Amino acid sequence: MLPNDHPLLAVISPPRIERFFEVAGIDPNEELTGDFGGWSKLVLLTRDRAFLFPRNESQVEAMEREIEGLRVFGATGLGEIPTLLDVWRDVGLGPYPIVAVQRLPGIPLERRLPGTDIEALGAIAERLGELAGRWHRVDPGTLARKSAPKADLLSSLDALLGNQISVADTANQIRACLRLDATGTSRARDALMHARALPPVPIHADLHEAQLLVEPEGRPLLTGVIDWQTSVVGHPFAEFDLEQWGPTIWREHRASFPKLRARFWKSYAPARGLDPELGRVFEWVYAVSLAMQFERDDPPTHDVRVSGTVDEARAGAVAATAKL
Repeated sequence: MLPNDHPLLAVISPPRIERFFEVAGIDPNEELTGDFGGWSKLVLLTRDRAFLFPRNESQVEAMEREIEGLRVFGATGLGEIPTLLDVWRDVGLGPYPIVAVQRLPGIPLERRLPGTDIEALGAIAERLGELAGRWHRVDPGTLARKSAPKADLLSSLDALLGNQISVADTANQIRACLRLDATGTSRARDALMHARALPPVPIHADLHEAQLLVEPEGRPLLTGVIDWQTSVVGHPFAEFDLEQWGPTIWREHRASFPKLRARFWKSYAPARGLDPELGRVFEWVYAVSLAMQFERDDPPTHDVRVSGTVDEARAGAVAATAKL
């Protein structure tokens, strides 16, 4: 009989526990821990495995996408991507699929992010660029292609990288936002064409500080990339969006974002066989995306002490345009 606070009881009902131990090959005396903070799934951990459970019926589709993502990206053979070990669709265990994956070493970067210096973050970005360059080259299999959002729901990044709005119209929007002259507008138009010419690839699509595992002590070297339920076929530039990394990195390192993206690109370009000079377009896309987003959000609903002002974002985008 398990104690009432045992983590297994959060994911398996008492009458099914014995069967779960049998099917999963778990010794009833083995130590189990729970990680129940995820938005889409609950995770039960053993020393070397992680068992994934959808939170509810609405998250089964995300779990199926994670299963397919692990199969696709597992073809890279990269040790930083969890190996898919098993999938059980067993009504004797519960109504939803249960997924077993390799448990990778390390802790989420978010737990080490406060106080982590820019050099350490740069090393993580560089390793991440190398890994992404390799997983962007795999056969996408049956991964879904990212659907095109409606025009009124376009994010600034989607507007730059997608084809929902023409190059000419997008360049005119950028010209108005950044107050560019004819030369700057021409550079923006050329950059858009270069960015949009890159074909879609299989991407994780939700990389941030909670999805990256690092060493728990000493230098925070990258040990794993988890949570592949967002796997999709999309634009390669969308893989390193620091906008979604949370307030800590913005508060401590916002001024160094171009350096982090440069470190990412430094290893990503050779891993993909791309022209290193495209790094200028890569940086430009993010600088312009932020400026356009902040302009739409003016007066700001965000904390400008953390994310900066629209004028600062616009200046950064103008500078990136001048470097094209």
